[in-house]
Formats: sequence, structure tokens, C-alpha cells
Amino acid sequence: MGGGPFQLVMGLEFSVPEWELMVKSMRVGEVASFVCTSDQVPLNYSRVSLKWRKYCATQRGETGHGHSHCAHAHGVHDSCVASLAGGTGIPALDELLTSGAPIRFEFELMNVLQDGAYNRDTWLLSPEEKLGQIAALKEEGNKLFAEKHYSDASTKYLTALQYLSDVEATLRPGSDSFKETHTRQLPFLLNVAQCKLQLREYSEALSFCDMALEIAPNNVKASFRRGKALVGCWQPEKARSQLERAKELDPTLASLVDKEINRLLKLQQDQNADDAKRYQTLFR
Repeated sequence: MGGGPFQLVMGLEFSVPEWELMVKSMRVGEVASFVCTSDQVPLNYSRVSLKWRKYCATQRGETGHGHSHCAHAHGVHDSCVASLAGGTGIPALDELLTSGAPIRFEFELMNVLQDGAYNRDTWLLSPEEKLGQIAALKEEGNKLFAEKHYSDASTKYLTALQYLSDVEATLRPGSDSFKETHTRQLPFLLNVAQCKLQLREYSEALSFCDMALEIAPNNVKASFRRGKALVGCWQPEKARSQLERAKELDPTLASLVDKEINRLLKLQQDQNADDAKRYQTLFR
């Protein structure tokens, strides 16, 4: 991953069984070539290659399903195996499946590490391991936010969202555990929205506020931050309505909301004055 050496982890579904036999016969530093004639190898390799291509595509955000943080590698795994019956959609792999020709693999064994002695890629983490990292990611994100490293903080929160989304994909929709995992995304959505506001990335802030409100329609933080995002996107009428909604949800925020509304009114006045000057210039 990331341009580094490929990690072959023994016994996992991203592995071709024949690869494991090959690598076990090698010494560190050795470069070896293997020719496979087994009828099962093209199927195994095509299955893994298709999974890996699709997984990498989700990591690059190349999916057509909703927000990027919701792209689930788990769903990719389940669907791609069934798709082999009708071809992979990748000409080179389809030819491999039908030609029956031997396949040659070449490996360089750079190192052998025991479990726990290396940094595992995200896809290697179990649901339990991902859930176990959520609190640390939140703490790290909060620390970075306090230090005004908003982009780095956002990355931590987004990683937590991805982990929760991955775990959610393994659960039965509608189950208590599914609902709990889905709800746990709320504070991270709010935190990303706040980071985006600080970075003046208002359209993204708006998107994350919308996702937060899908989970909790009456969440006052989501409503207030959405109002601020709408100001940044220069949708003043919607912004004022959203800010009023935040005040309605929590009257103790009245002074804070009124301050934001007054700022919006001042921006509108300035905008109207600028527009008036432009019109005067046009009709002289």
C-alpha cells in the first residue's frame, strides 16, 4: 500500500493459497519465479485481484455510492466473488479465467515479520480492532484540533468514521448493535464539520452537518454548525432559518445565535451596498 512493498499475510482472504506455498520456500533477500499450472490458480488469483482492485478504488474514493467515508470494503468482498460467474469486467482477468494458460509469479522476499511486529494496513484490522481504536482516534483528533491543526484533526475523525462504517457493514441492519454503531458516528460527523468550518471549506461542512442531522434531526450542534456553513456557502435565508432552529432547540444559545444572525445581517447589508455600487456604475 502507498507505494511500499506488498504485505502477504498468511491465512487471510486477500491471499492466494499458492502464494503462501511459494513464499514459504524462499529465503529473505531471494528473488524467485514460480509457474503455476493448477486449474484453481486462475480463479484464486482473479478473485483476489478483483477484490484488491475494488478495495483500492474505495480507498481513493472512486465509488458511486454516497459519501466517501461510507464506502465499505466488506461489501466489495461479498459481491465480487459472485461476479466471477459472469466475468470480472476486466479483460486481462477474464482472459486468464478462460485461457487455461499457466501463470508465472515472481517474488522478492524482503522480510519476514511475526504478527504484531509490523504496521498492518487498515483492511487487515478486525472489527474488534477497529472499534478498539475509536477512543484513541478521537483523543488524537481533539488534541490536534486544540492545537489548531484542523486538517490533521479532520483526518483522525474521518478515520474513526471509516472504521465505524466498516464495522456497521458487518452487522445486521436494524439490530441493536447496528443502531449503536451508526449512532456512534454522530460526534465524529460534528467534529469533522467543525474542522471544515475552521478551514472555510463550507460546502463540506454542510455535507457533514446533513449527515449528522440524518442521525439526530434535533441535534443543536449540527443545526448551529449547519447554519454557519450555509452562511459560508452564502445562502443567507436558509442560514437564518437554520440558526433560528438552533435557538429553538436550545434557548440558552440565544445570545450566541443572535450574534451569528447579526453577523449575517451585516454581511447582507455589505453585499447589498456592493451590489448598489455595481448597478450605479453599469447605468452611468
